[in-house]
Amino acid sequence: MFFFLYLSCQINNSPPSDLIPKDISPTINFQRPEELGRIRIAAVGDILLSSDINIAADLVNLVNDEGLSVNNGGFDVLLSEIRPVLKSADITFANLASPVAPDNQIRINNWLLNGNPFLLSSLAKSGVDILSVANSHTFDQGKAGLRETIERIERNKIKPIGAGRNCVDAKQAKFIQQNNIKVAFLAASINFNKYIDSGVKHTCAFRIKTINDIAPFISNAKEKSDIVVVSIHWGKQYKTRPYEHIQQLAESIIEAGADIILGHHPLVLQPIEVYQAIDGRIGVIAYSLGSIFSSHGKHYQAFIQNDSQGNTRDSGILQLDIVKRNYGEDGVSTEINNVSFEPVWITHNPDDTTLPRFLPRLIDDQILTLNSEINLLESGNDRKYKKKEQEFLFLRRSHIAETIGTEWLTELLED
Repeated sequence: MFFFLYLSCQINNSPPSDLIPKDISPTINFQRPEELGRIRIAAVGDILLSSDINIAADLVNLVNDEGLSVNNGGFDVLLSEIRPVLKSADITFANLASPVAPDNQIRINNWLLNGNPFLLSSLAKSGVDILSVANSHTFDQGKAGLRETIERIERNKIKPIGAGRNCVDAKQAKFIQQNNIKVAFLAASINFNKYIDSGVKHTCAFRIKTINDIAPFISNAKEKSDIVVVSIHWGKQYKTRPYEHIQQLAESIIEAGADIILGHHPLVLQPIEVYQAIDGRIGVIAYSLGSIFSSHGKHYQAFIQNDSQGNTRDSGILQLDIVKRNYGEDGVSTEINNVSFEPVWITHNPDDTTLPRFLPRLIDDQILTLNSEINLLESGNDRKYKKKEQEFLFLRRSHIAETIGTEWLTELLED
């Protein structure tokens, strides 16, 4: 009995207070910043409307009993596989590297580059909000063709940037406000096949040579918006790395107040980089987004030719989240989050009657679809062919990742 009482006392006694561990962690009064708004921007590169693309659309055009197209001249089919990604964004950008001016039919070296107006209505249906028209082909259909292109874009409730009815209009930013975030878009070009300088009061495109030509317009746009996006046509075609002077210009554009640079003209993909400005802002530079509509590389043969011969058919969709946050007494900040790149391969299918002659396809979706089909097939030629196709898509995906930076592609996971 005495032993039991003694043990009970030992168990119930509390240890001396000086042996109790004290909470030595610092007191942190952390308050998560209030989110005031969030949007997603999607961007693609060149839309280059050669006769091959126009023919591909026409071959899948469907008309009703009255002879009217029910799928925007077939362009709805050509955009069908990338449309969900484009449309899911709050703001979607593309570079229109072709006039859309059927009332003007100018040939350059016996080559006609002129788009079908159905393209614009199909882009609008796919969620495209803004089109740059400052590029090599701006004046391919003359001043009248540029004016017609601008008018047709506006008719489809898309904002044209980089060109206008006069030079003041061409150099001004266009603004889009979504979810309490105001985004300014500017566009300019270093490269033109020909540049028609008809005076500041006439149809005009924004041409730049140095940072001084565009910096004041970026600064002005910054004062009126939360985020500034600059589309710029620059660089050397078919080069997968930007030249040093292009990199220096890009950094100067960020320092001038831009937050995102969307580059195009090389016709192939180039790296995506992050640059921190002196004022602490984080900018994103996509040196080249390649082409989303193009017939370049149409004769490329997988595995037979060098991988680089297919570079003009590598493409993708850049996606960036823009978030506005309230840091209380430290102020409000609008920041770039969740940058990613959806890889795309532009297929050319002259002999495949089940597909359009031309079709941009989401690589990851195709890999996963093929994987499901392979698992359902028994061994044989069909299964071997699909494995070969899947192998090729993995090859192009890897090539894209190495070009733009592996960190921008999301992990490929099977559903």
